[in-house]
Amino acid sequence: DGVPFSAKLVDTPGYGDLLDLRRTFALATNYLDACFARSLAQERAIRRSATEAATQNLGVDVILYFFAPHRAKAIDYAFLRRLQGRAPIVPVLAKGDTMTSEELAAFRELVVAELEKHKIAVAHPPVCIITATDLESRRDSRGRRYPWGNALSERPGSPHAELPALRRFLLIDGLASLKAASREHYESFRRQALWRSHVGVKPLARTLLPPAPVLLALIALPQTRRWL
Repeated sequence: DGVPFSAKLVDTPGYGDLLDLRRTFALATNYLDACFARSLAQERAIRRSATEAATQNLGVDVILYFFAPHRAKAIDYAFLRRLQGRAPIVPVLAKGDTMTSEELAAFRELVVAELEKHKIAVAHPPVCIITATDLESRRDSRGRRYPWGNALSERPGSPHAELPALRRFLLIDGLASLKAASREHYESFRRQALWRSHVGVKPLARTLLPPAPVLLALIALPQTRRWL
């Protein structure tokens, strides 16, 4: 509609290749936390331009989590629990053309029930999509070609092709709510980070001990081990 818009997409190639699931999860959670940390550092900078202040990026606005067709594994929900609280989550049912209408309906109900069971909040109910292979054609005719027919990726009203609904939510209807949720997640990170910097163990030691023993106390404090 003539409104300037920019977006940055971050893919996660290689997800699940590591044997240690904690390291696999950390690849994503560390990135999300680093985005928050950069925003906080920019906010606390003594000098910054008005443009930097006005265009400050608080973090990731939305996570599109793709479920493989026909199955939802325990690792999916374990990963989503780690992501929750860092960015809004939208579950996506991938490869909708590999499921019949009955299979898709049952799979959608399963994902919704498991999300509720694991207390994972989502910004939008699961949407099903079909990835088009012929992007050069008209939007209403894009999809995948098979010997027995075509699977259109943007067919209006089709439960298998909800890409238009997803696009509209991300760019129009849900944009404000996603931005608001992103702000809430950043503010939560900010409160915890500032609390740790002002009320952590080392600042507390500085206030309780005289100057000389402080150095000894800080040297004696064990370093926090970070497990990935």
